[in-house]
Amino acid sequence: MFCENCGAKLANDAKFCEKCGQMIKSDEGNHSENLNVIENKNITKFKKLSKKNISIIGMLCIVFIFGLLVVVNKKTTINVSDYVKIEFSGYDTIGTAKVQIDYDAFEKDYADKLKYYGKDKLEASFMEPYEIFIDKCISGNLDKMENLKNGDTVVYKWTCDEKVAKEVFKVKLKLDDLKFTVSGLKEVYEMDPFENIELTYSGISPMGSVKVSKKVKNNIMDDLYFDVEPSDGLSNGDKVVVSISDGWWDDIQSYYLDEYGVKFTLTSKEYTVDGLGSYITSLTQIPKESLDKMKIQSEDTLKAYVAQAWNEHESLDEMTYIGSYLLTPKNAKENYGYIYGYNSGYNNEVYLVYKIQASNNFDEADIHENFTYYYFVAFQDIITLPDGTCSIDLSSYKTPSDSFTRKVVFGSSSWDYYNFYYYGYETLDTLFNKCITAKIDEYNYETNVEEIE
Repeated sequence: MFCENCGAKLANDAKFCEKCGQMIKSDEGNHSENLNVIENKNITKFKKLSKKNISIIGMLCIVFIFGLLVVVNKKTTINVSDYVKIEFSGYDTIGTAKVQIDYDAFEKDYADKLKYYGKDKLEASFMEPYEIFIDKCISGNLDKMENLKNGDTVVYKWTCDEKVAKEVFKVKLKLDDLKFTVSGLKEVYEMDPFENIELTYSGISPMGSVKVSKKVKNNIMDDLYFDVEPSDGLSNGDKVVVSISDGWWDDIQSYYLDEYGVKFTLTSKEYTVDGLGSYITSLTQIPKESLDKMKIQSEDTLKAYVAQAWNEHESLDEMTYIGSYLLTPKNAKENYGYIYGYNSGYNNEVYLVYKIQASNNFDEADIHENFTYYYFVAFQDIITLPDGTCSIDLSSYKTPSDSFTRKVVFGSSSWDYYNFYYYGYETLDTLFNKCITAKIDEYNYETNVEEIE
């Protein structure tokens, strides 16, 4: 800019010419023109910039907005497997597994992070969000929890409700099946408890009984009790089963594992009954030695009776053993009530049969009458023992209660006679009918009696 008066060059913002002092007029037109030129240049420059970079700027904006949406909508992922603990306990081969969720650790990690978006406001009013989450979203099961041994693999499978986690808590669940290897189970001491017991059989077949006793005394055996089935009504050759009784415990095996670390290799065992005496069922089972003793007792019995009861007109001339009868009950167990603790009959009965030769003598009248009759002595409940011998109560026997009468006349007067009474039977058939035939409804019989002349 120049001074109009002297032509000197002026500063753009000068008010007076420094050379001549002339006042400088403001040039509004020029200023506006210059301003317009500047603005037009800027607009042109902006238009050029927009055309080149509009696509880049737009893409950056889209990326920014998408990223913002991702951040806003991103859900928290909870790996519930991080809070699983497993514990193995017990003994090898019968161990147990127990799974626990570490709720304390979960509370520490998520008490301030989980929000409840559910509709049940009442539930949310008395439970914290993390507590509701634990209750509704965390659950699972082991595929095997019992009878475990060291080295086994068990799998924990989640049954969590992912839908509830997503809708109510706006979180995702990471659910991976968990595999665990069983370890730390205690070693088990295996024991056969039946090695430390013995069975004692008593009584007589078929009414024998059995008792179990312990051969050793220690803490382990002291707590053991045994059941036997059946325990009575036994015969040689029968089978009985001895079992460990649970006693006071619901499961004796579990109790022994917990208390002693003992596992039974057997809890029951079968035994065969032997060593019982048995009631004879055949005359051939009576040894000669035993039969001889029975004969001696029988003969002594009759001789003693004769000595006490007969008078001077009676004479026992001879008694001859002619054989035996054997009676055995058709149903020994039911017939005599042994199972109720009493005996209402006998289990066998052996009749030793004798042919008696006797005479009635009146010397003053020269009368001598010979006669024969039949007599028996019966022994009951004869037992054959395992060693082949017999057990016989020789002091317990019976003799005939039936009798017959003999009339002997020794003079011419009607008063000259004497009646003799004898216990026994005039014929062998009568003896058989009275002693054997009368009982065959309940008894079987065997005989080796032979009549002799």
